[in-house]
Amino acid sequence: MAIRRRETSNTEMPQRQKILLIAVSVILIVYLGDMAYQQLYSEPLGRLVVEQETLDKRLRDAKLEVRRQQNKLLQLPELEKKSLPRELEVAVTEYRGWLLEMAEEIGINSVSVNAASATGNRNTLVRIPFLLRGNGTLPQVTLLLRNIYDADFLHGVQSISMSPGSDGRLALTMTVEAFVIPTATGSNLPAQSPHRELGKYRSIPRRNLFATGDPVAEKIVLSAITSDRDGNKQAWIRDPSGKIQYVAVGETIALETLALTVEKIDAQAVEVVSDGERRRIAIGQNLAASQRLVALP
Repeated sequence: MAIRRRETSNTEMPQRQKILLIAVSVILIVYLGDMAYQQLYSEPLGRLVVEQETLDKRLRDAKLEVRRQQNKLLQLPELEKKSLPRELEVAVTEYRGWLLEMAEEIGINSVSVNAASATGNRNTLVRIPFLLRGNGTLPQVTLLLRNIYDADFLHGVQSISMSPGSDGRLALTMTVEAFVIPTATGSNLPAQSPHRELGKYRSIPRRNLFATGDPVAEKIVLSAITSDRDGNKQAWIRDPSGKIQYVAVGETIALETLALTVEKIDAQAVEVVSDGERRRIAIGQNLAASQRLVALP
């Protein structure tokens, strides 16, 4: 009886080993299969998806760029009308003459206009830089800029430098770029009538662009705001001499080189008009540090 049990036990061990070997084999096969799936299918598929998304984005961008270029082509006839003449020598001569004549007409002295070499693609767009030098007052320089910006040409101011001289005039150096569209049909520069008035830009020359600060404005301070029984408010404004002036809405006071008109009085601030500008002064604040609201037309 003991011999039979020993034989059964000896036969069971190989059977268990077989089952364990089969289980290990199955696990190994599953692991190797998953690895092969990842390497041969899943990862390549992921790369293909990423590449497809990249290609789709490039295609969308290309279509968008095509639409942009189509819109530019629709604008081309209007731009051609504003182009300088397609013959470069004619373009340089006529634009230089226009710039020189216009600057002299508005009072700029010692004017010189020189053209640099044209750059760009002669089949698409050509850029011609011009250098203007001269001397003029701030109103004249402002009028010069207005005429350049309002002229219906393909051009623009690239840089401007001004330095004050001892005679009160400004030494001006300005770089302007004008453009030629080779498909333009005009053989001459479009006629332009220069402005002779500053119009809405007339407040610019009133400012001292080269001052580090306005000593008068720094001494004009809103000290307090009071109100009587009827609700009528007064602004207490300390002038440069230290004297308090009591000003109601609509009243104007002269403070050395400045005139100040009170437009509105709130609980903590007043709105005034000075030197062509509307400003808001808080209690305790001086005019130079006040908030600029809007320039008057």
